[in-house]
This record gives sequence, C-alpha cells and structure tokens, in this order.
Amino acid sequence: MFGSWFYWQLSGFAQRMVIPEFDNTDVTNPVEIRETTLVSYGFEPTIGIAWLRRVKTQVGWHLENFVMKGSDDPNYTDPNTGQPLVLQPATRGGVVGMGRASLSFDFRAREFAVMTGAALTGNFDYGTPGFGSNFTFWRAGVNWEEGIRLFRAHNFIYSAGAFASHNAPFFQENTAGGTNLRGYLFQEFRGDTQLAGKAEYHFPLFSIGSLDFRALGFYDFSAIWFRQPLPTNMIPPVPDSPIPAYGYLQRGTPDQRTFMFTPYPTGTPQGFGFFPASQSIHNDVGVGLRFFLRSVAVPLVGIDAGYGIEAKTWRYIIVVGA
Repeated sequence: MFGSWFYWQLSGFAQRMVIPEFDNTDVTNPVEIRETTLVSYGFEPTIGIAWLRRVKTQVGWHLENFVMKGSDDPNYTDPNTGQPLVLQPATRGGVVGMGRASLSFDFRAREFAVMTGAALTGNFDYGTPGFGSNFTFWRAGVNWEEGIRLFRAHNFIYSAGAFASHNAPFFQENTAGGTNLRGYLFQEFRGDTQLAGKAEYHFPLFSIGSLDFRALGFYDFSAIWFRQPLPTNMIPPVPDSPIPAYGYLQRGTPDQRTFMFTPYPTGTPQGFGFFPASQSIHNDVGVGLRFFLRSVAVPLVGIDAGYGIEAKTWRYIIVVGA
C-alpha cells in the first residue's frame, strides 16, 4: 500500500463440501457411517504488515454462510426412494463470522525443486456474534517447517504443529487423513485437539528435457482427539433403519453438532487414548513421485502411496502443486 510495508487482500469464495465421518472401532477396516453435504459462500478482507518482507503480522474478518444440504448413509438406501438413507443431521449450518490474526516468520527459499530455510507461523481465530457469527468458538494453531539441502540436489523437509479449538462447528473441526496423513482415508479422524508432523526426503531420479523427475520417502504422524467430553443428551436412532442401531449425542451449541455412536465405543476419541477403541495416535510411511518444470519452483503434479501403520493398508493420493 503506497509503497509501504502494509498490504491488503480481499478474497471471495464459494464451495460445496461432502464431509465424511467414520466408525474407526476397527481401524484396519474403517466404516463410513455418514456423509454431510454443505454449500458455503463468503468473503474475507485482510490487512497486514510485511516487516522486512519476511515477518508478517495480519488481521482479517472472515464471514461465510454454510447451508446444510443433508446427512445420509452412503452404504444403505431407503427402500422407498432408492436414495441414500437420510440420517440425523451432523450440523444445522449457519453463518460463521470470525476475527483472524496471524504472525509468520518465513525465511524459506526455493532453488528449482529444493526448498531451504525455516518458517514459523501462528494463528488465532475467534468467532462471535460481534463478527456476525451464529456460533461462538475459537481456534488456534502453531506450525514449524524447515528444509535442508543435502548433496546439492537432495532435500530433507520436516514440519511439526499443534492445533486446538473450543466449540468449533462441525465444518471447522480439526481432521486427519488424506493429504496430511497419507496412509488413511480423507478426514478419517476428527477432534478439537491435534498434534501433527511429517518428514520427507526428496531426491532426483532423471530428467527429460526441462522436466525433472524426483522421488521422495515420507513419514506422517498425527494425534487427534476431542479434548472436551462428548455431550450426554441422546437422540434416538432413525426409526425403521435397516442399519445397526446408531444413536446420537448432541452438543448443546448453536450448530447442534451430533456424534454418531453404537452400543460399543466408536473411533471418535473422547479424550486422549492409546487403546484401539479410542486410539488417538496414527502413523504412516510411504513413497512418492514428483514432476517439476525447471522454470517452476513447485511440482506440477505427483502421486503418493502411504502405508497406514495402524490400519495395515495402502492409500494413494494425487498431489497437485506444492
């Protein structure tokens, strides 16, 4: 702004989300028990200061309207309609309005496909009616990442982070799986508290013209659980349901978040735990492939194969960009 260290940004967005939930009682055979469809749209103005270009402080106002389109069981159909069985909604939707603040120290640099330097970021979100929100909640997180060059073209990258929230709506909860836990299903695990980390070793394979082929080995870690005790008020199972008698626990917050449960403990951890029925810790190892153009510092596309250590199975994902 006016040649100063100040900067501003205005973002607008619209998205459609299909959010899965899993019964992880047997983590080697997770069962998808509910899918919730949400449509949202909103905007976010931001203003910040780039101190010496590498240190940034930033504040913003995020306003987003979430429209609930329904929750259903993707594995069973209603015998009358032939459509997926309609279940108790996971949430009621509503407007999320929150103030956002962040601080980052970013000394990373890229030379072709090799990233060097370190970055430390911290952020805090606070949702309240004063920001136009139907929900009152907070979220906070801190993350560290560092890249180290080895043997000129080899790259070791590691990161670690901690994240927590209080009364966050269903669509703002912490999740693990897929891109941040590559040996597991997308958003297979949920919670309000999370510790996460990864380590990757990248090395060159060969080049064809200006296209470089690089491989990597990786390890991902996540511990995720609900720090707050789950609510105790029960909603009866769906009448005449052909599926096992899932009941519901409902949180007494404006989003009316419901948690599905069966007569035995499910994979929704209530408090930190090591035992399979409430396991909070998840690990994976794997390998991947990246394709780079020499004129572009981030990969065009890649593929990762991750082996979930607790799940004892392989998962595959396609990576686009960094």
